[in-house]
Amino acid sequence: MIKVSFDCISSGSLHIHFQDDPIFHNNSNNPQMEVKRQFAIFLTRLGRYGTGAVVDEVAEWASVSVGTVYNCTRRCQVAIMAHHDAAIKLNDEEQIQGAKALAERKAHTSDWMHGFMAVDGTPVKLFAKPGWYGNLFYGKDKVYAIQLTVITFPC
Repeated sequence: MIKVSFDCISSGSLHIHFQDDPIFHNNSNNPQMEVKRQFAIFLTRLGRYGTGAVVDEVAEWASVSVGTVYNCTRRCQVAIMAHHDAAIKLNDEEQIQGAKALAERKAHTSDWMHGFMAVDGTPVKLFAKPGWYGNLFYGKDKVYAIQLTVITFPC
């Protein structure tokens, strides 16, 4: 399992950790929008799906242009990815070996033994019922979703 440690997201202080990131500063007479507002636009855009994900609606909500929404999104993504190594921690060797053994026991085969960091059965919600075989995507959680399974094998 991967541990992501951005505890600041739930406290609403995400922007503080990126305040001094060079992506949010320029040498122009027109300074960039404050980092807090850029993250608000970014998180609002990420939190929408379906017809609500239209960039025009986010721009109207934030009273900015469509280009500004794109720029805020790009800057926030660059800033977050720059902190990738500090935010995402892999488990130690003992935990990895325990996860591999558990996978082998549950699957009743050693084929899965060398895979780790597996995410099994994570639902990816769909914003609408698919046109083809739509009922097959309706799950116990009463949403339309595709089950995602990712298995990482060492090279």
